[in-house]
Amino acid sequence: MRRWIIISVIATMLMGCNLLASPTPPPTEITINITGNPAPTSTASINSNDAIDVSSTENTPASSENRDTNTPQSSVNETEVCQAPLNWVTYTVQAGDTLFGIAQASNSSVAELSRVNCLESVDALSIGQVLFIPQAVTTTNINNSIVYWVGSDTRIDDNSVEIGCITYLNPVRTTIERTGDPSQDIEVVLTQLFNDQSSLPYRNLWAGRELTVTNVSVANGIADIQLTGDTTLTGTCADVDLRYALIFSILTNANVETMRITANGVNLAQLFDMSGLVGADAVFSGTDYALPIGYP
Repeated sequence: MRRWIIISVIATMLMGCNLLASPTPPPTEITINITGNPAPTSTASINSNDAIDVSSTENTPASSENRDTNTPQSSVNETEVCQAPLNWVTYTVQAGDTLFGIAQASNSSVAELSRVNCLESVDALSIGQVLFIPQAVTTTNINNSIVYWVGSDTRIDDNSVEIGCITYLNPVRTTIERTGDPSQDIEVVLTQLFNDQSSLPYRNLWAGRELTVTNVSVANGIADIQLTGDTTLTGTCADVDLRYALIFSILTNANVETMRITANGVNLAQLFDMSGLVGADAVFSGTDYALPIGYP
């Protein structure tokens, strides 16, 4: 019995030594553990390709689309052509010209000239600019022609001048040249004013009164003007229209400082004054009526 116990102890000790001295696992086992279930390489490849494809599709069509969008817009602007109607002539803009004056002298309108000449603004004329107009005019026809004024309830264009009472005056340029003789030019412009038949939106409150210029004399800057005809006033804003149209028409065409105007022997300066403080010797002073820039 004792012998078997000793043998068992020795056997146990030998087994312990064998376990401690056991070699590392066989290489085949290590290889199996390393190569078993490897991570798929296709995933990395797909992600890389996707990145390349996305970058390519973002850049290429964008530049192409921009080119297609811009090209037709520029070609439309470049091919716009202004063509005048048959038999129209050309006019070269001079210093002091306005589109309104050119339209009046050439028997046209601001709207028609703007359309035919493709003008972006009626105020954008420049010296030397060539315009198409329906009939020939000269520089003197436009810059040195008789101009009278008529009223309106609203601003017609940039030439309209507000005079109060919600009333505007508008210049009407004729083809009659000023002579430089103030007496003669005043007679001509007042005759034009009294016989004008302006239609809406313009109004001429002097028309239809059968007024006649009987005498005009100018000396030392004072104009003495005698009229006959109906000068009835209403005591309303219409009187403002009448007074300004009369004085503006005179000052635009003659370099005078003072105007003494009578109608049927009645002093108009006294007639227009509603205060009752003005005497029979009253006059109109040019300094009380500021003409717009561009008029003498």
